[in-house]
Amino acid sequence: MVDKAWTAPQTTYTRFADGFPLLVLGQASLDDLNARLTTKGAPGIPANRFRPNLVIGGLDAYEEDFVGDMQIGDVQL
Repeated sequence: MVDKAWTAPQTTYTRFADGFPLLVLGQASLDDLNARLTTKGAPGIPANRFRPNLVIGGLDAYEEDFVGDMQIGDVQL
């Protein structure tokens, strides 16, 4: 049985929660976003703003959304 005193009300919202244990950001995606921001006169955004665990290169912009597996050295992700 769950002690109701320790559960959050249904109106509680989680802020800045990571949905996955590994957050990947593609450098090309960040470059594209910053190019579009600066075109509109806004400052660019650094990668750490997205709190990624990995920033990867070698992909087209936003292609990291479709990567199923990655291998780094002997580690399969």
